[in-house]
Amino acid sequence: MRDLIIGKSVAYASDGDASTIAGVWELDDLADGAIAIVDNEGTLIAADAASITKPYVEIYTKLGTVTKKGGFPLYVGQTTYNKLAYAAPVAAVKYVGSDQDTSAGSYSLNLPATISAGDKVGISITDMSKPVHVVGRTREYIYTVVTGDLLTGQTSANIIARLVALINADPFRCVTAAAVNDGTDNDGIKLTAKTAGKDFNVGLMEGVLENADLVSYKEVNGVYTSGSTTAVANNSGHGTYASILEDYKATASRDGNQQYMIYQDLLFDGSSGLSTTGTYTTYVFKTKVPNTDEISVSNSPDIALVIAVPSGATGVIAALDNLGSVIV
Repeated sequence: MRDLIIGKSVAYASDGDASTIAGVWELDDLADGAIAIVDNEGTLIAADAASITKPYVEIYTKLGTVTKKGGFPLYVGQTTYNKLAYAAPVAAVKYVGSDQDTSAGSYSLNLPATISAGDKVGISITDMSKPVHVVGRTREYIYTVVTGDLLTGQTSANIIARLVALINADPFRCVTAAAVNDGTDNDGIKLTAKTAGKDFNVGLMEGVLENADLVSYKEVNGVYTSGSTTAVANNSGHGTYASILEDYKATASRDGNQQYMIYQDLLFDGSSGLSTTGTYTTYVFKTKVPNTDEISVSNSPDIALVIAVPSGATGVIAALDNLGSVIV
């Protein structure tokens, strides 16, 4: 089981009037987006509490006028804690042909010995952020060689220039293309994801480029390499608006709230307080539900409470850091 709490940049347990609530009996006064930790008797736990003497704690927040409690208690001595600071997404960079790094090998377009007018030049690019059933997930970029592409000593440069222009002219592309002209027969095409954190794959097509090297991070032609390349690995980051929203969607649908998936643009819900430009620190508290079933005493599954806190909410972050240190 998994539950999610999303806070705002509000002081820990704030009542909205430069003070804090004392316990669950004052939850009506909890400020919008504030987070409060209470013990099993409902008393607020101080942000810098040296220890927790009660058997478990519960965590509350407030969205508008609605108070939300984490779906289960966190038991002292039976809870683990992980903290993930915000990490910006990184755009993937891949190459067809040369990656301009010869320290670990020289990669090439591997053009055929003879290129003639009428030959086909093309690659395919698949947006891996889209599900397989989406039409247009894979885009094909193909053109036919003409006599003007075959100027002596400039064949590769001309082929690259035309293919780069073709890719960049596509309004639905998932990459930006750039020519790699290193002055040798190792020329290539640099492909950079348009949206950081959204990966893509490159495929070769029959024709002039069918034997070109495909270079990605730590991989050449689908085979792992320990050598260096200038390719960059895709990284979706953490603590972004998109990642927290996906966490919320998963939690909502798991709880049977399928309406969220259909009418998400019309609902005011647990994700409504998310800032599209904000960054978040994420906490994962895993605990075990005490099992009183004598028949299956070993059945005590882990359950997780995920808490997303704006990176600027230093008071709440300090309180959750402290909770992590005293509850384990």
